[in-house]
Amino acid sequence: MINLNKNYLKVVNEEISVDNFEEYYSALKFVDAFDWKYRDADSCSEDLYSDLCEVFYKGNEQIWKNNWTIIDRDFRLGADYIGPPTYWGYKAGLSGKEIYEFLNEARKLGGHMLWPRNGRGLNSINPARGGKKGYYDRIDLTLWALKEWYSGNKNIRICNAFNKSGDWLNSFDSSGEANDKFKRFIDFFLLNDFVDESYMLYDLTSFNDINNNFSKRISSKEEASPSIPNEYCSYINYVKGNLLCIENRNGRIRDFLGERSAMN
Repeated sequence: MINLNKNYLKVVNEEISVDNFEEYYSALKFVDAFDWKYRDADSCSEDLYSDLCEVFYKGNEQIWKNNWTIIDRDFRLGADYIGPPTYWGYKAGLSGKEIYEFLNEARKLGGHMLWPRNGRGLNSINPARGGKKGYYDRIDLTLWALKEWYSGNKNIRICNAFNKSGDWLNSFDSSGEANDKFKRFIDFFLLNDFVDESYMLYDLTSFNDINNNFSKRISSKEEASPSIPNEYCSYINYVKGNLLCIENRNGRIRDFLGERSAMN
């Protein structure tokens, strides 16, 4: 049985604690630099790949070849963290303790996704969606871009990476309808907490802490302008919105596993 409270970053970095996070990030700010010294669960956590495989590709093979990979037919899938980026949190002024606290929730199973690996560089969705040339690793903007790609819009930043993974992305529905493919993709990966009933993407930066909901949807290229909050309060708000979706997705995964178990 999968432990949905497991934190995969801690699984591969047993030395992690709030104290050494505080010390680490304080030192980084002192030298005005950033370096990630911890092992990345996305590549080296056998537990993460085993659990993702159990949920989404039960019975499929997992292999180790410099990093963990799930085999889906002719496609090689790698894990991707979809929570708030630590780098931009650091740049927005969050303390080591605050970054540690959001990773405590975000690095559970609900905070991870799978994308095809297409060799090194920006041919793969995972690296392409990061940074200023992509979507700052924001999962809401990434999913908006995917929805646009399904609709035939090639004027998006990471179009080449989607094209390279086109056979895999197009395998999620055989109807040929773009919106059906996007819905099927969202449903398959249990990403429904990032969209509303009409499958419009929530703008995670618009989280309303009082009402515990999102005030905006991403419906146009202007609203999907690649950006990430760079001030402390706005980044904290974005973190809260992202964590809400991840926590709800973790619960959705739990329900899905329970229902599947009851059917067997």
